[in-house]
Amino acid sequence: RVNGSIAISENNCKCVDGKLPQIFKTTTVIKGLPAFNGYMFLSVDDTLSDKIIDVFLDGCELDCDKDEMRNDIIGELLNTVLGNALVKIDNGIDGVSFGTPHIADFNAIDYLNNKNVFGAMCSTDYGNFSVAYCGD
Repeated sequence: RVNGSIAISENNCKCVDGKLPQIFKTTTVIKGLPAFNGYMFLSVDDTLSDKIIDVFLDGCELDCDKDEMRNDIIGELLNTVLGNALVKIDNGIDGVSFGTPHIADFNAIDYLNNKNVFGAMCSTDYGNFSVAYCGD
């Protein structure tokens, strides 16, 4: 843990393969393109998303309410995590890429609950989050 960071350990995560993990109000999704046919979700509770916003802003003042930035910042966090993961998994795999993050449509989440799901529920000192891949 470094100054302003949020520590996550394997001991604080539980796999929930086969069904969607808990979905919180702040949920973002990124679609895989084209060789990676599926969706990645990141869902964060309010207390953790408040801390994530504080870490992202690093002391800068806002001209708007935190709620206005919440989904954008959580979307950028998922985008960053996936971008870093691509460096690890893209050895020789053509066409692995992701679209842009957007706020999850809860009707789409219900539809994806019937797809192959691999996910985890995790906790931190600041709150809880879930991450999942849903695909064919």
